[in-house]
Amino acid sequence: MELPKHIPQLDALRAFAVISVIVYHGADRLGPLYSIASFGWVGVDFFFVLSGFLITRILLSEKESPHFFRNFYARRALRIWPLYYSVLLLVIGGYGVLKLGGGNFLI
Repeated sequence: MELPKHIPQLDALRAFAVISVIVYHGADRLGPLYSIASFGWVGVDFFFVLSGFLITRILLSEKESPHFFRNFYARRALRIWPLYYSVLLLVIGGYGVLKLGGGNFLI
């Protein structure tokens, strides 16, 4: 059985995982709901399980294509590297601007 390319229900589960982690980080402000919000750490584990499922699904669907490992990692790199290097440049540039301003900042 072939799974559809996009499964909207997984987007809802991903949103649940993200929201549970956000609520967990603010759990101390929730008073009586603290006991429920304290289980938000499960969202991180759930997010990793969901990511593993999606990545495995991609690998299994493309295993017959030529150079599928190379193509898979090339797509991952093109997806991650631009954001990574943008943040890296922003941090280094921000540090340089703060250092030139004479501020005593710990980074």
